Amino acid sequence: MRVGSFLVALLPILGALAAPTDITSKGLSTPSTDLSKRVTYSAAFTAAVAKGKTRFNSMTALVTKDVERASTQAATKSELTELPAAAKAFGEAAPLLLRTQMKSFLSIDGTASDFYNIELKKGSSVAYDCDYNVKDGVIIVKNVDKKGVKSEPSEAMFWEYGAVATAKQGAVKNLKAFGVDQITNSATIALIKEIYAAAKKDQLKDDITLASGTDGFYAILGSENGSFAPYMLGDHPVSLGKKTISSILVIKGAKHDLLLKLSSV
Repeated sequence: MRVGSFLVALLPILGALAAPTDITSKGLSTPSTDLSKRVTYSAAFTAAVAKGKTRFNSMTALVTKDVERASTQAATKSELTELPAAAKAFGEAAPLLLRTQMKSFLSIDGTASDFYNIELKKGSSVAYDCDYNVKDGVIIVKNVDKKGVKSEPSEAMFWEYGAVATAKQGAVKNLKAFGVDQITNSATIALIKEIYAAAKKDQLKDDITLASGTDGFYAILGSENGSFAPYMLGDHPVSLGKKTISSILVIKGAKHDLLLKLSSV
């Protein structure tokens, strides 16, 4: 065979080698720009995504209208008691597991004594345990027990954030972020595990940033631990300023922590 004929015969083979292939489909690991096209989610995850989309879209519509929800402060104050009262709260650092990522993700010093831990109690039971930082604009949810409590989490936290802002001379409109510390809700933990599986990341080693509009982003907002955020922003655009949730950081480790970054609309 002549050299020219040999090269012509090789062209189909060379073309096949040069053609792009989806090596993921062959069982090999490769980065993907759209994990949703490659992953089959559980029914629970899919339901959380749908719920989160609805909540986010509703929040966006309400923020655009810029109309404040009728105050529930009187009802909240009659049901729940502050411990300590906002004016008597002492400043402390943020929860340990959030401090490093607060600096890198939010540019906020979590070691500074700017966080005020206040429990909202119904009788002897703690309904909402949160840290409030009005200097930097952060609410960190540490524990929620809604059993027998009529006050909604988002409304109770909004009321207390305002009380701390008044007591510590802060601005309510300065709100920039939410944190969720040490999630114990099994359904939310299952969603977080699916997010890591889809991203092919190690939960003990890797943080994951969920951009607005992604499945993981909506799943968190559709969870029990993330729903308060769109409700609060949608119900109080006048008081808080017109804010949206721009991204969510899932923090590495076995304790299941989140940071939700806000931005102005």
